[in-house]
Amino acid sequence: MSRRTLLFTFVMLHVITIPVFVLCDALILFIGEDCGLCRVAVDLSCHMFLCGVSWVCSLLVAGGVRQILGNPVKPTLSGGQDVSFRCTLKREVLMSVVCGGVLDIDHFLASRKFSYFAATHLTTRPFGHAVGFPLLCGLLVFLVFRNLRGSLLVASSLMVHLLRDGIRRGLWFWPFGSTPRLSLYVFIAALFVGSILNGCFLAQMGHEDVSMGIYDTFRVQIV
Repeated sequence: MSRRTLLFTFVMLHVITIPVFVLCDALILFIGEDCGLCRVAVDLSCHMFLCGVSWVCSLLVAGGVRQILGNPVKPTLSGGQDVSFRCTLKREVLMSVVCGGVLDIDHFLASRKFSYFAATHLTTRPFGHAVGFPLLCGLLVFLVFRNLRGSLLVASSLMVHLLRDGIRRGLWFWPFGSTPRLSLYVFIAALFVGSILNGCFLAQMGHEDVSMGIYDTFRVQIV
């Protein structure tokens, strides 16, 4: 993929997030309190979509940086066997999507009830929605699995979730309090800058398997 194509795709993916975000919030308002399950489905879908797009953009930036540095991706196994790096990248995107949705479990943990009403009517924000929580999760992933790439994936995906929530309630810096509500433009700018920073870090990393020891390595031999 040429640098021009990478840049165009990167920009268009960020542009697409705007109507998707607006549409999802409009649907949530339209549904109201009539169908809690529908609201959860739309909200989680938006979170997961944004996290997936953010990581794809990070991968695009990494590819562009590698081209500029003259260091294209040529993954190999020990012994020189070629593999399809796309398989690993697809799984990375899938894991970022999962991270984008799983964070809201803390609503139910904080309410101590498996109830939509209780989970969405908490008196305080749940612990997982503090800005330090994604950083802590990323650190734990690195300490347990010794995988820097996986650590970055988890931390950045969870942070994208918090950024979207920040449009409604601001970012919560425990124990100091919350910021004012973020504007949509600040949110898009944060995604843009975050993808660039992630991509620059990824371009300098080795091609670690982001399964982090949970799954077997997914390898496809090129004939």
